[in-house]
Amino acid sequence: MKKKEKNTIVIGALNMDLVIETERLAHLGETFPGNHFYTAPGGKGGNQAVAAARSNGGNCDVHMIGCIGDDLFGSQLTDLLEKDKVNSDNIVVVPGISSGIAIIFILPNGENHVNPVYGANEFCDQKQLNSVKKLLNNSGVLLAQQEIPIQTTFQCLKLAKKKLVTTILDPAPNRVVPVDFYYYVDVITPNETEASYLSGTEINDLNDVENAAKIIQKKGPKSVVITLGSKGAWVLSDEFEGHVPPFKVDTVASVAAGDAFNGCLSSRLSQGFGFEESVRFASAGGAICASRSGSQTAMAYLREIETIMS
Repeated sequence: MKKKEKNTIVIGALNMDLVIETERLAHLGETFPGNHFYTAPGGKGGNQAVAAARSNGGNCDVHMIGCIGDDLFGSQLTDLLEKDKVNSDNIVVVPGISSGIAIIFILPNGENHVNPVYGANEFCDQKQLNSVKKLLNNSGVLLAQQEIPIQTTFQCLKLAKKKLVTTILDPAPNRVVPVDFYYYVDVITPNETEASYLSGTEINDLNDVENAAKIIQKKGPKSVVITLGSKGAWVLSDEFEGHVPPFKVDTVASVAAGDAFNGCLSSRLSQGFGFEESVRFASAGGAICASRSGSQTAMAYLREIETIMS
């Protein structure tokens, strides 16, 4: 059942992606030419904010909170967010520091290797915490990742929980976190690699995924959604437990599919939709993203998600 819509807050990294499509990675000491190069706006925070904005059909506002450098990449990143109707009022420019970048190698099968340099993202601090506090009263979801300083993310999660705002954590990249960090997370969305890290178990099949989800839930999150790429997702929640099958697409690049999933999930939950329906909606958004090149530019619009779901 759908309830009253509320706004979505996304706190996280903003990067400019430097993308190289190549047949393979160069070996140590080797020079191996790539096939294609382009730049694209990225960063998990930025990607997820665009996914949330495009997929909500204008039904609620999406506020991006983060830091950029006083360089060309920084101004481009905010301009592009605003074109997708993401509110950028709470993005802070850090003087004398470069904006975050990520060098991404994409292989022919769509798999990717990512090397980020976080730059201005490392300066997220009390200013960003104050921005979150200011926005919480009219928001339904706080969406976070682990690319900015973990203490800043931790304090934001605490504030949101105190205000009874749903907290979603994309636990990427893997980091050491405070002992009670996950008790402030309502929904955690690791991929298979991150789920293996969080659970301390090896994942080879759905039975392993189910076991990992139960171990992760014991750390504190109410709901666990393990994203499985082309194999769908596994959900452990009060409302629904089980496998959510994938939406079949021809994979072009999986680099931002997880971000698409999280942005669409936050969009749906902010609008008051049920958890199982929201996960299926997010899976559709992730599949569409994987069928395209780019990061933010690959995010799906509401009408596209509704079409593939039907």
